[in-house]
Amino acid sequence: MPRSMLVTPDLQTNEMDIDLSEAADVLGGSEQDRLHVVFVESGLTVAAIYSSDARKAENPEPNPLASMGRKEQETGDSSFISDPARAILGPVLFVGDEGAGLTDEDIESIHNGIRAVENYKEDNAKDYELWHNAVINLTKGI
Repeated sequence: MPRSMLVTPDLQTNEMDIDLSEAADVLGGSEQDRLHVVFVESGLTVAAIYSSDARKAENPEPNPLASMGRKEQETGDSSFISDPARAILGPVLFVGDEGAGLTDEDIESIHNGIRAVENYKEDNAKDYELWHNAVINLTKGI
């Protein structure tokens, strides 16, 4: 089974060996979307699977790591807080391309991305809180 890494919105990680057909069970929803993310420091592209159903959760939480990687992939800018409408919600399963397992370099890139988000949250707590609340409000339609 391919090596993957589950990252929750609170940046907890769980390295797993999982078949992609089981992703919905791990992510907690039947709908799943895939995107490619980039983490600034490595420049590696990593596939990420997330559940669209996360928006329907009673208390949806944005995933800052996946949101940062998405923003970097789409625009070359990792400043994820500038666009709360494009945030990824819920846990995200990072996988290798074409269903392959993650490499050690991919895992290191994910951990470096987590450190970048944690440093951002620490250095810019108020901005992060505003982004987080904007994502929640947009999700709830407020």
